[in-house]
Amino acid sequence: MENIEDFNRGAGLIFSHLYQQFPVPCMLQVGRMETKSAGMDEARYGRRLRVYTATVQFLAEEGFIRFGSSDHDEDCGSFADAVLTSKGLAVLSKSPESLEKSRSTVGDALVSLSTDLLKQGSWEGIVALVRMILGG
Repeated sequence: MENIEDFNRGAGLIFSHLYQQFPVPCMLQVGRMETKSAGMDEARYGRRLRVYTATVQFLAEEGFIRFGSSDHDEDCGSFADAVLTSKGLAVLSKSPESLEKSRSTVGDALVSLSTDLLKQGSWEGIVALVRMILGG
């Protein structure tokens, strides 16, 4: 289940970054999305970055994001001119019932959670939001 956990984690970080940048296309560099945490070996970190790269490609194929050119090395990739599509923006702009009291959108919550969770190491909120976005 490591790949699924990394997928959810990566999707949350990708959506958060692109939501903050919208509508300006940006360079999405997988290797800069998250630093290697203490105690994580290089092999595990490399596997996580490969999943993040595959996550970018998956989200593009599913129509949530788009990018221009891409460049990949062994462990990770860079994606030029990455931006949310109208479909991606629509799901991130929703205000689900669980967030209505705070008047936050899914995108706002992801931005807040991804910033806080990178510090705290707890990913349950991001996983729940990613599952809601992707309909799972």
